[in-house]
Amino acid sequence: VDELLQRFEMQWTTIINRFNTSLEADRVVCATMADWEYRQASLNWNLPLVATFTDDELKAVAVHELVHVLTAPIWESIPTGRTRDNLFRLNELATENVSRVLLALL
Repeated sequence: VDELLQRFEMQWTTIINRFNTSLEADRVVCATMADWEYRQASLNWNLPLVATFTDDELKAVAVHELVHVLTAPIWESIPTGRTRDNLFRLNELATENVSRVLLALL
């Protein structure tokens, strides 16, 4: 993640990596919690799942999560409820699309 922060010139963002052995969702490799107003975020990595990924796959996940960090103010401005639930998949699609463009540029 630190290498990616440098490549993207995002050193102004503080990222804390946390490594967990038991996240609630078994298929979630990493969950991001952003304190965007302070330009800080924590990436909560699911170690049992991380161990099954290649380096390239982990890089893709890290880029995806960094895009979540960048877009957190927009996502978090949507009130919880039905509208937010409906937009969840669109948010993930947009995040993944931007992530793939960034990965292609690395």
